[in-house]
Amino acid sequence: MFCPKCGSQVGDGLSFCPNCGSPLHRTPAMPSPPYQQQASVQQEAYQQQPYPQEVYQQQASYSQQPYRQEAYPQQTYQQQPYSQDVYQQQTPYPQQPYQQQPFPQEAYPQQAYVQEAYQQQPYPQQPGPTRRRRWPIVIAAVAAVAAVAAVVAFVVLPRVMPKGIWIATSSSTTTTDSDGTYSSKATHTNDDRGNAIAIRCEDVYVDNTRSTEVNTYNYDSQGFVKDENCTYNYESKSSGTDSDTVKSTSTYQWTLGNGNKPKQFVSTTTGDNGVSTNTKSYEYGSDGHISKTTLTSRSEDTQGEYITEYDSHGLLIKFDAKSTHKDAYTKKLVQEAEETVWKYEFDQSDRPISFTSVTTDTSTNKKLREHVVFLEYDKNGNLSTEKYETTEYTDDGPKKSTSTTTFEYKYVENPTPWVVEMVRLGEQAFSGIY
Repeated sequence: MFCPKCGSQVGDGLSFCPNCGSPLHRTPAMPSPPYQQQASVQQEAYQQQPYPQEVYQQQASYSQQPYRQEAYPQQTYQQQPYSQDVYQQQTPYPQQPYQQQPFPQEAYPQQAYVQEAYQQQPYPQQPGPTRRRRWPIVIAAVAAVAAVAAVVAFVVLPRVMPKGIWIATSSSTTTTDSDGTYSSKATHTNDDRGNAIAIRCEDVYVDNTRSTEVNTYNYDSQGFVKDENCTYNYESKSSGTDSDTVKSTSTYQWTLGNGNKPKQFVSTTTGDNGVSTNTKSYEYGSDGHISKTTLTSRSEDTQGEYITEYDSHGLLIKFDAKSTHKDAYTKKLVQEAEETVWKYEFDQSDRPISFTSVTTDTSTNKKLREHVVFLEYDKNGNLSTEKYETTEYTDDGPKKSTSTTTFEYKYVENPTPWVVEMVRLGEQAFSGIY
């Protein structure tokens, strides 16, 4: 493929042009939805169920009412007729000594003691103790069903059913620098598994120079690219009409590791510019995602090694490039050794909202370029806009430029695992290619 800014031919799988450092239609990745919060919400819901306590209290309080109705008939001491006749004959005031007798007062403490004992043992007098005991069984059954459902939803299904994702179908970039304004647009056609079967990139420069690159891809049954056909057309009208068309064909051979995860691929490209070979290897972190890639490129004009490192979110953190290539304009061999480092800022949803990348010449420790990028998202959480502020440090002083890239997406219900991994690494522009 070719750089949309300087026209240099670059190796397959690169995110940035080794000659001018311009992005090659790549975008940063976005983090996935948090499943742990959903699981915690379900646990809190079961801990708050108060049903067994409320039912027991209502039954206990209801059991006290029959005893109070039986307590009043037991106070029959005042109804004895025989003792009342005797007291009326012997004393003129029969009611006073009778009121001073302590027997009714002693009966009430005895009744209170019996009442306490009765409250502690309500079960023998209640006709339905089995209904109370069914509540713990019902609650335990519901909790067991919920636990099984949680395991299926959060453990089993994500492993057996691919998760639908959004894939970028187009990206449009407008760049303005001291020379003027030029535009670039990439349009992608994807199949129902998310694989990019065709990509068209069109660049229009300040002097009305136009370049168009069309790539078509074929995939195997596992979703890995088998071959690629590229047609690059360049047309300049700055000094008359000058056009050129370059065609090439690439074939890919993949080596898979554990879990059918790629360990490396080897691509051989044959075309009008000769033959080139690219080898890209993948390393995985403890979470099973790609953490590092190494690309070696060999052609008649270029030899290079490019190492890319990612963090746990799938975001770029470091890019090392060591190459010897022929300059596109002077045709002289140029040796370069560059290092690019990224730093991010995140919002409350743990999404990157801005980042800064600084490229340094490792042989001289001289700063070559700096990108300050601000990110915006749409209602679906997809990256919608990138706003670049670029400073290139040249011998003539710093050269500043600005660019804005907008994206459009489509939803893919059943993507391949490799497409999901590529989107995670921000390779929406190339989907499941490499």
